[in-house]
Amino acid sequence: MDPGVPDLALRKVAYADDVTIFVSSQEEAGWVMSEVVCYSEVSGSKINREKCESLWLGGGDPAFDLPDALPEPQDSAKILGIDFDQGNYPEKNWEGRLRNAAQKVDQWKGWSLTLRERVCLIKTYLLPLLMYLGRVCILPEPLWSRVYSLFFQLLWGNRLNPVKREVTYRTRRLGGLGMVNPVVFLVNTFLKANIANLWKERAPLWVSSCKGWFWPFFQEWETGGRVKDFRTPHGHLPAYIASVLKVLRQWGLTVGEVRTLARRVLDQRVLATHFQNPLALRDCPGGDLRVGLSLLNSVRIPSKYWDLTWRCFHGKLYVGDNLKHKNTEDSGCPREACGNTLESMDHFLLHCPF
Repeated sequence: MDPGVPDLALRKVAYADDVTIFVSSQEEAGWVMSEVVCYSEVSGSKINREKCESLWLGGGDPAFDLPDALPEPQDSAKILGIDFDQGNYPEKNWEGRLRNAAQKVDQWKGWSLTLRERVCLIKTYLLPLLMYLGRVCILPEPLWSRVYSLFFQLLWGNRLNPVKREVTYRTRRLGGLGMVNPVVFLVNTFLKANIANLWKERAPLWVSSCKGWFWPFFQEWETGGRVKDFRTPHGHLPAYIASVLKVLRQWGLTVGEVRTLARRVLDQRVLATHFQNPLALRDCPGGDLRVGLSLLNSVRIPSKYWDLTWRCFHGKLYVGDNLKHKNTEDSGCPREACGNTLESMDHFLLHCPF
């Protein structure tokens, strides 16, 4: 590189044929165009002006003009499928991505699948639709409820949740479905891809920029304290700063956990602390949790009965079609050893572990 030209080595991002360059003066913009012209003369390639975009990141109007070969600054620019602008671009991108995911869920939720197959479908096809965006833009808290609704509609096939979500997050051996918590997964994906890199010795330039925003809030956190409370007016800080600080405080994550734990282990830590209720059999007298779990995970149960035994274990076995065949006077549980009566049960549920 000519020593007389500005050093842009740390201010460019390239992925295949998609190149993004940051310039901060008219001189730098002119040098970039001169390099492009030289490359075009040698290779015969030219800039596709229709696909080229520019975005001014400073306050107010642009401070300098771009060469004629480049387009005028726009309100937003799309880089590798993500729209960037000077506003709350994370929420805008998530709104669009969730709409696309909702269309997929509408197609899939009517399929005839077992609960285990639905969990597999969620992890294999639905979650990857959001993972890429989750690495770049942290999931805004106002959208958490929409994400939960989307994932659990696909799990149950409708908007009803017969079993608590905290139960589904447990492993199958512990009475759950091994269901993913989408909010924990996506938020921790962002933390591992961005916040965990702030302490790298050879970090890219964007890490230095992030440090400038985060360090005033991270000083006490680095020494084992909590993240400093967010009291600065939100207007002049990037939109993701407040979300990151709130999550770190709310979930009580430490520097060591964010830096060293794998994302999956970090997920388990958050789930065990904030998203898990103790499992107990309360519907039948004398219910033995250990025995119930051993029966639930028995290898002798055919796969076609997995859903039936799992619902029965949690007291959510649907028997609405069968209740009409029982005499109203015979209000006892069909399982003679149980002793429960239908008076204490919902009219469409049979609360009785197998």
